[in-house]
Amino acid sequence: MTLLPGITPVKVTGTVADNKGVPATGGTVTFRMPYPLADGTDHVLLLPGSWSFNISSGGGIDTTAQPMPAATISGVSPAGWAYNITVHATRSDGTTWYRAFWAVIDADASFEQLVSASLPTPNPGSAYVPLSAVGDTVAPLVAGKVPSQFLPPGGGGSGIESVTASNGTIAVDNTDPLNPKLGVGTGIPQSAISGLGTALTTLTTDVASAASTANAAGTLASSAATAASNAQTTASAAYVKPGGGIPESDLSAAVQALLTEVGSAYQLPPGGVPQADLAAAVQALLTLAGTAQQLPTPDPAAARFNGHSCNVPLYVCRDVSTINGELWVAIVPVKKGVPINGAFTFRTNGTAANSSTGVNGFAVWDVPAGGGPGALLGNSVSDDLMWAPTGKIDKAVSGVPTPTADGLRAVGVSVRGYSDAPEFLFDNMAGAGGELLAQFFAKYKAGAMAAWPSTLDLAVDVGSGTGFILPVFLRS
Repeated sequence: MTLLPGITPVKVTGTVADNKGVPATGGTVTFRMPYPLADGTDHVLLLPGSWSFNISSGGGIDTTAQPMPAATISGVSPAGWAYNITVHATRSDGTTWYRAFWAVIDADASFEQLVSASLPTPNPGSAYVPLSAVGDTVAPLVAGKVPSQFLPPGGGGSGIESVTASNGTIAVDNTDPLNPKLGVGTGIPQSAISGLGTALTTLTTDVASAASTANAAGTLASSAATAASNAQTTASAAYVKPGGGIPESDLSAAVQALLTEVGSAYQLPPGGVPQADLAAAVQALLTLAGTAQQLPTPDPAAARFNGHSCNVPLYVCRDVSTINGELWVAIVPVKKGVPINGAFTFRTNGTAANSSTGVNGFAVWDVPAGGGPGALLGNSVSDDLMWAPTGKIDKAVSGVPTPTADGLRAVGVSVRGYSDAPEFLFDNMAGAGGELLAQFFAKYKAGAMAAWPSTLDLAVDVGSGTGFILPVFLRS
């Protein structure tokens, strides 16, 4: 709507975001003015109304095209009122969210400022009543209006000129007609004055008694604090931490006790992990801890890609990098009785062109629990063009025995002979402790490979650690 010249316009711009700071992708923001605006003689300038604006795909809002009245305008009442603002927004995944709040808009502002300064309850502004509603006795107030809070209660005398205890009227200081002030009434009953001394004496006695009680409580609190401090000192002296921390044997015994309690107190739901498998997994974890290795966590979504385990969850791999003339090795957990018939990883949309022959494919080695060389268990047929396509690169791996116990396998990914190196998904942990973590998740060996080595020692043959972790899957 078009505003009258006497009404100051304001605009709001900025970004609409949810409580996590994620910008909206669509929706509307509505500003509701709950009060009519009037001039000094009660002429209504603008009735209550609302203004709605669309949210852009990037979360932006701009009210410039539809000016709104400011909440504080000289000569217009009420002043200092608040807009009721409601947001109906959508997210990129199609879900919606809603927000409602109150905010005073007295000048151009950003939407973010309105949210941070939002009011929990509406601000009614300064309410006024016309002079005609007060009466003839306020004739000296010839200009402006009298705030409604200064009107006398019903039945309280005539007008608002004087106040006494007998007639209940109030006095008004008319020095400033636009801001009348309450005056002190006369005619306080003598009985109230004569009894004031007794009331003050009683009050003094009650205050002294309360102070004595508070002092006694403070003494008791101080004694309790001293006793607590002494108990803490005694407890600290009574416990001696064993040298080098808690022995590993005690930790193992605690884990075994916990497994026993879990087996007797909790029943797994149908289709859950068998208790024996949980115990075997804990035992494998303890064994690996003794050899300074960390057991990777299989991706729970691996089954969606027809795989049963991988070295790192695919959803954390948000970077890309090239591989060429290198052997990457990932540590992948395997489960007892689950066959290993293939391996796969993922290529991005980058171009790749093969210019010469080399070892291209997947290979699987054993990982001894105590470290050292592991035997080559099987590999895929070398394919010099296998890394040219994009997406999931899956190859059959033959000769790998089905695991007879839960454990680990080293899975090699070889890329060789590409003039335009292919790009792969990676989890970039460089600069965040990635070197330490990556040595148990992924390592690489640069240089040409004439054939898959018959044995592989992770600590010697592929000793280069990296902050980039290549996701590698095994499948049945």
